[in-house]
Amino acid sequence: METPEAVYADISWAGFTGKTVPEKLVSEFETLVRARDAAVSYIKSGLAEGKAVTGRDVDAHVKSILAGAGYGGAVRHRTGHGIDTSVHGSGVNMDSVEFPDERLLLEGSCFSVEPGIYFAEYGMRTEINVVITGAQPVVTGQEPQRELLRFH
Repeated sequence: METPEAVYADISWAGFTGKTVPEKLVSEFETLVRARDAAVSYIKSGLAEGKAVTGRDVDAHVKSILAGAGYGGAVRHRTGHGIDTSVHGSGVNMDSVEFPDERLLLEGSCFSVEPGIYFAEYGMRTEINVVITGAQPVVTGQEPQRELLRFH
C-alpha cells in the first residue's frame, strides 16, 4: 500500500540455501540475534534509569558484544540508522565509528538495529526497526527472526 509521507520499514531476514545449515552459520547468526536483542535491552534499561542514550552508545555496546564473541574484525558497518519518511532518514544513527552520533534517542525516534558480520566468502545480518514510544523501545513489524532460514 502506498501512503504519501509514510514512515519506511527496513527489515532484513537471513537464510541459507542447501540441505543442512552448517553449525558455524547457526552459531554466527545466534550471536547476531543476541547482539541485536542486547541493543534493545540496553536502550530499555538506559531509558528506564533516566540516562541519556545516544546512537554512539548503542553501536559501541553492540560492537563490544560482537568483538567479545570473536567477530570484531568482521564488523563492517554501523549498527543502525535513522528511519523516517526516507528509509535512511535524518534521525539518530547507531554509529560509534564512521560518524559517531551523539544525538539522543528521544520520544518518537525511529531507527534500525542491524548488526552484521562479513567475511570474504559470505556475510549476514539481522535487522529490526525500533521506535521510542512512552520512553520504551518498541520493536515494530512482525516477530523478529530468531533462526537462520533454510531454503533448498
